[in-house]
Amino acid sequence: MYDQAVWNTGQGHWFEINLLQNTMPSLTNKLGDHVEPILPPLALLYRVRGDPGILLIVQAFALAAVIWPLFHLLRWKTASTFLARSGVVLYLAHPARIVYIRFVGTHQEYDRIDVTTV
Repeated sequence: MYDQAVWNTGQGHWFEINLLQNTMPSLTNKLGDHVEPILPPLALLYRVRGDPGILLIVQAFALAAVIWPLFHLLRWKTASTFLARSGVVLYLAHPARIVYIRFVGTHQEYDRIDVTTV
């Protein structure tokens, strides 16, 4: 859903989605779900390279950017380097960080999919 919303925003169709037509027919805009101000900057990256892998790269950088401040915060709060390192390991090992992603194809192939039959 994020890929479609970012792609459509980059193409001038701001926050438009159609992946939920079967379950939520009235939801045609990602803003109807909730506001995500990161989508327009991601849409600029999609203008350079329209690939879902961009989302994975941005996600990896965002997760990595938290590690150093998290370590220092935990070390400051606990006064223990061991606990700070353990906290970072637990953060990285949390199941919410592990995501299965299935690449179906290109955006041109997505456009040919009849969403009423999916």
